[in-house]
Amino acid sequence: MRRFLILILIIIFFLSSCEKTYFNEKSDSPEYIFECFWKEVDRNFSFFSYLNLNWDSVHNAYKQKINPNTSSQRLMQILGEMTKLLKDGHSDLFTTYGTISYSDWYTNFPINQLTNIRSYFEYYKNYSGNIYYGKIKSANLGYIYIKTFDGDTSKYIVINEILTEFGSTDGIIIDVRSNGGGNSINGTTISKRFADSTRYVFKYRFRNGPNHNDFDPWTECYLKPGGKVRYNKPVAVLTNRKCYSATGWFLLEMASLPQVKIIGDTTGGGSAQPVVRELPNGWILRTSNSQRLNLQGRDDQYTGLYPDIPVWISTQDAMEGIDTILERAIEELTKK
Repeated sequence: MRRFLILILIIIFFLSSCEKTYFNEKSDSPEYIFECFWKEVDRNFSFFSYLNLNWDSVHNAYKQKINPNTSSQRLMQILGEMTKLLKDGHSDLFTTYGTISYSDWYTNFPINQLTNIRSYFEYYKNYSGNIYYGKIKSANLGYIYIKTFDGDTSKYIVINEILTEFGSTDGIIIDVRSNGGGNSINGTTISKRFADSTRYVFKYRFRNGPNHNDFDPWTECYLKPGGKVRYNKPVAVLTNRKCYSATGWFLLEMASLPQVKIIGDTTGGGSAQPVVRELPNGWILRTSNSQRLNLQGRDDQYTGLYPDIPVWISTQDAMEGIDTILERAIEELTKK
């Protein structure tokens, strides 16, 4: 189990590009683990100012539930409750008994995605395991479904071959619905091939001190054109509530381009980059450590990114296999 937790730490570290810190003193004391957990969140979490949450009061309330005889299972429950108070999909606790994560950012909302939409395509192929693509049957449009931004960047370079194949199309639909994120570099590998010029996308900053309002200066992020194959015809990007984390980064890049429309539901948010900590008993804590402001000067951490064209799939349409969001994208890209 110890090896399993360390593996999780390594995976989260590399995929999230976050720093890691280990406690020099190992301990199974529930009181000490509690204090370390509380201090790490207090020192690193970047959204206290966004929440009506007094972390000192949380400490005082939950400390009363801890004593030297508190079992590991009970400690996990207590720390899990505290983790969920952050209402953050990037704040997780990985323990020997399971993982505590906050998922209300999407579980309380309609999915707005169908499990089978192949009837809309002339053909539909799996290109790299993470990317699927096809040709829309009713219009001269390409379709690209990006399931995740996890994994090696080599899996996303295939966008060159796909865009070459779609060179004569009138437009492309990029579907990132239910893409929970991964490595933002992989998203940029895709988006820069649609860029017409260097464009400002957003700015971000990291927490850098013990006070909740201690942050580095803002850093501006720009999207630059790149890649062997470029595509500057109209593009529609499909979203739903399960778009999160690095997918938001990708969406902000695409939204900065004049030929792109975002269509579908508001995303789940998750604007921050996380840091990872190993607690004294080997459990692993991950928590958000940055803030990001989009072109409108708004952080989408808890609100999500708003689409240009809001569209939802009704229960009736879902039962009949009608992908209302996809059909609206086809309509928008075929307007004369």
